[in-house]
Amino acid sequence: MSLVLNSERLQRIVDSGNGACYGIEWALSDAGRLEYKAHYNPQWRVEGVQKKGLKGLYTTQSASHSFMPGEGLVGKVFSDQKMLFVQDLQVMSEEAVQDAIFGGDHVEFQRADLAKAFDIHSAVFVPTAKGVLEVGSTDKVVSASGIVPEAVLTAMQNDSEIPQAAPLNFENSSKVPQAVAMASSGYCLKLVASSMKDITIRSGALKVSRRRA
Repeated sequence: MSLVLNSERLQRIVDSGNGACYGIEWALSDAGRLEYKAHYNPQWRVEGVQKKGLKGLYTTQSASHSFMPGEGLVGKVFSDQKMLFVQDLQVMSEEAVQDAIFGGDHVEFQRADLAKAFDIHSAVFVPTAKGVLEVGSTDKVVSASGIVPEAVLTAMQNDSEIPQAAPLNFENSSKVPQAVAMASSGYCLKLVASSMKDITIRSGALKVSRRRA
């Protein structure tokens, strides 16, 4: 299988903010299965995985999987055409999916072992007319907007252009009002300061944190 290492659309989604560490595009094949089409990992994620001595990436290891519509989380999201947020793929049981998400349908996450191996926790699955977009994080968050901003989620669901905010250098204090204004419009901006920490501005609030590779 030839892996598409860099999808521009996935890159815009993952790099839009909030700490997403990967994106996978699943597409419906002529055989009627949802198969891997492309993936994206930011460089900081690639380097972090390499430092841990892991083989490959969650994205590249996922590429060998495929799903019939209705099968697994990817297949179920596609058949239902409804976005799904999962808070923690590592501890998600079949019963939890049945009770909390699909109202009676038994669905199994088939890559739980991969999620544990690569420390993947929260993920959001967004259906499109021809497949599913999957974006996830090493953090455990409480909602899909904790992975990608609301404006980006809306664009993913509508299959429209992904909004892209230009990075701002926080050493220039005159940029602060501009960043806060953009955050209030639904963006989450990642700004790099001289300390090499992440600075996230969301809804007018400033938060400094380190990425988890």
